[in-house]
Amino acid sequence: MVQFTAFQKIIAERLALTLLARRLDLTSDHIQFIASHNAFRSRVIWQVIVSSGVRPFLQEHLLQACGAGQKSSFYINGMLVDYHNCGVADPAEWDKTIIHCRQLRNENRDYAFDVTSQVPRVLEAGRDDSKKAKGAVRVYTDPLIDVISFEPHYTGMDTDFTI
Repeated sequence: MVQFTAFQKIIAERLALTLLARRLDLTSDHIQFIASHNAFRSRVIWQVIVSSGVRPFLQEHLLQACGAGQKSSFYINGMLVDYHNCGVADPAEWDKTIIHCRQLRNENRDYAFDVTSQVPRVLEAGRDDSKKAKGAVRVYTDPLIDVISFEPHYTGMDTDFTI
């Protein structure tokens, strides 16, 4: 396998698409396997797994603000925000995802540390909001998009979100 790193990048892109569609498919066993296996020393696959946990970490407050999918809107800085405008196609499914990702962080210390260490990078990469009205909610891009070589536009795979 002369081109193993290139092969890993192809696998990483496919994994990113899979996790973008459904983060619930990632398990603690997957995380432990990738963290411990010698074949993944380049950490390409690990970065994808970590990136999948950043958005749920940043949006955990939505679970509390919306009462586990019961409400469809809440206030941020005095501005009414619809849950669907947060880049969430199905609030009930996203609530399950947030709870699942929190459990993954609780079970995997290195994963939790790497997820939280990626948060500042995602926040700084937030879109330029100079054209928005004062008090508008800032929009961020899901970090899994960094791995994908094209912009997916599928129902239920919203890549932009607010926190």
